[in-house]
Amino acid sequence: MNLKKLFTAIVCGAITLSALSFSPVVSLDADAASFSDVNNAAVFVKQQTSVTCTLASNVMMLRRAAMMRGDSDWSSVTENACRSTLWCEGVGMYHSYQYKNINVSYQYISGSPRTALINALKQHPEGIVAYDYDYPHAILLTDYTDGVFYCADPARNTPSGRMKVSNALISIDNVDTYWYVASPTVSFNGAKTVDDTSTSVKENWQITSSDGVNMRSGAGISYSRVGGVPYKAVISVTKKKASEGYTWGYTSYGSSNGWVALNYATQVTSSAALENTSTVPKTGLMLGNTLTVKGSATGGSGSYQYMLQVKKSTDVDWTTVRNYASSASMVFNPTSAGQYSLYVKVKDSTGKTDGKKLVVFVGDTALENTSTVPKTGLMLGNALTVKGSATGGAGTYQYTLLTRKIDETDWTTAVDYSTTSKMVFCPSSAGKYILYVKVKDNAGKVVGKQFTVKVGDTPLENNSRMTKETISLGTGVIVKGLASGGTGSYEYTLLVKKSGTTVWKTIRDYDTDPSIELTPQSAGQYDVYVKVRDSAGNIAKKTLTLNVNA
Repeated sequence: MNLKKLFTAIVCGAITLSALSFSPVVSLDADAASFSDVNNAAVFVKQQTSVTCTLASNVMMLRRAAMMRGDSDWSSVTENACRSTLWCEGVGMYHSYQYKNINVSYQYISGSPRTALINALKQHPEGIVAYDYDYPHAILLTDYTDGVFYCADPARNTPSGRMKVSNALISIDNVDTYWYVASPTVSFNGAKTVDDTSTSVKENWQITSSDGVNMRSGAGISYSRVGGVPYKAVISVTKKKASEGYTWGYTSYGSSNGWVALNYATQVTSSAALENTSTVPKTGLMLGNTLTVKGSATGGSGSYQYMLQVKKSTDVDWTTVRNYASSASMVFNPTSAGQYSLYVKVKDSTGKTDGKKLVVFVGDTALENTSTVPKTGLMLGNALTVKGSATGGAGTYQYTLLTRKIDETDWTTAVDYSTTSKMVFCPSSAGKYILYVKVKDNAGKVVGKQFTVKVGDTPLENNSRMTKETISLGTGVIVKGLASGGTGSYEYTLLVKKSGTTVWKTIRDYDTDPSIELTPQSAGQYDVYVKVRDSAGNIAKKTLTLNVNA
């Protein structure tokens, strides 16, 4: 859904939709759906067209609300079923609507998107539809659990089902608006808004299954697989929960966090040395914002305490932000831009300590995408190098390149996010292409920039001519620049010399105007030299002869 459609939808959103209400479906018991039920893979859908991400996301939200309300036919809520009620053809999603007695409203975000969305999810366990104007794209935020946002992304090139927002096409910090269920108020079976019935522990377990174990997004086999832990690996379990006949442990392994069945593991007594595994959620932020450092450790003995010290790269002395305390969350609130070293120290019950240094960049100017292309056209069989560049933001930059033909809807990722700023575009067929460069800084802020490039498949040919080949002295002739093939638009330049001489005179440098007037100052024969240049920089030349009679 493009920006023009979304802005127009503000007008459509003013339409009163009470006349479009439906008879309520049969209601089952109140609080009929559990956290596991509404996160079943069958609940989520993919968008049917490239412009209906908002419609598909609202469909998923309505499905979850219907399940939690106890509606038996929640699966009948589809894009096709909802489109006439939720969608203004040629414009986009309504900002407010009623569907089967579920009332939906729309909210703009002011301030921190992260804080606003956490608060919204606390009030709306059925989920909310988050929208990023700049990308533009919408996703269904399903929950905020254990400090992590989860979602379902309707885009066809993303994973299916509930997943971390980090795997979606948009980021939390770029969300501008959201849809939410204004009424009725619903809740999970047992009034749980998150899967929080676990017990906090600090235990080490070793996997005993020769096949390893699956790591799931929740404590139950019905939850989606988010990773795995191999045979004999030792994991640190921070929460335990009994569910579906298994004992589940919450842990981290590799780059994944989730729940594993401890029935396939054995508890071990750690005699390992104390190791500081503290982390930061991102390595950059903008001045005026804060960053929460997450203290963590393995090994050692007993419980842990954490301390945070900070210094700027230009400073010598460390500043203690927080002294030793049992809370693992420590807030870094910079007062000026620059590069900072954050030093986290962990201390166990015996007094042993271990430190870990983390680097964070703080910016004070907005991220700006200054990427460029060297030319706006090329011939099939050649490649074009896109130069990624940026200013502002926080820290280092990463770039990605997406491409599509102008008459297509789906994007192809030509180059995934990387610190390499040079990205090569190699078209497989002729036509007009859209190149979309995105730059991301250490704070996770993303800014895109779009280019149009034309790819030709026939050589550039100069067909220029003159209106007359013989004129009288004192009169003029029009040289008409003409070309075919090549790629993009054409520019023309004209040079003239008397036949038999060697010095050319430039009558006009390259210009898009194809008509050039030539008025010789003396009689004789002239060589008229026309050059045409296309958007790829290809040049075709043609020499004409003009006779000027006295």
